[in-house]
Amino acid sequence: MKRLVIAVTAVALTGPIALASVLAGFAGPAAAPSRTAIAEVPADLLPVYMAASLTCEGLPWPVLAAIGWVESRHARGHADPDTGDVAPPIIGPAIDGRPGFATIRDRTQPDGWAHAMGPMQFLSTTWTRWGRLAPGRPPHSRPDIQNAWDSIYSAAAYLCSGQPRLTDLHAAVLRYNHSEDYVAQVMAKAAEYGLRL
Repeated sequence: MKRLVIAVTAVALTGPIALASVLAGFAGPAAAPSRTAIAEVPADLLPVYMAASLTCEGLPWPVLAAIGWVESRHARGHADPDTGDVAPPIIGPAIDGRPGFATIRDRTQPDGWAHAMGPMQFLSTTWTRWGRLAPGRPPHSRPDIQNAWDSIYSAAAYLCSGQPRLTDLHAAVLRYNHSEDYVAQVMAKAAEYGLRL
């Protein structure tokens, strides 16, 4: 625990997540952020990844943070540290059947095609089911796909299928993106961030 306190203090954590609640949930060798994590993960988002992982036993925060890195390089540095709002919005290319893309139509989008959106790159249909409001957001807020805090908590809910415990980490990451190359990329980055299985 001493190592974690030193590492977390080093990134000067601030924001909506109470530091005490984040620290209380961690134990074991995967808890402390590595130097790479401290260098790459914005200081205001690191406690959000950590706290969101606590919503599902068996979900290591480095895996959640690695997905954030793979999907948007942690919102490309455009998440407001005080609100979590991302500006400009992150909108992926049309999933329109071009080489390397599936074909997914979405009538809610101006061009008629699905797009992965927000820092954790959700399809609108997935967001409709799994979108979550992060703690610390203003009262009466609605889950926002372009809010980094909401997106991170929603990714945790999706990875864990809404269950309190995750039993198959590989299957959860594969479900997030149906590619073994994607799983390998996420797990490699998670290891850089301090994951030990």
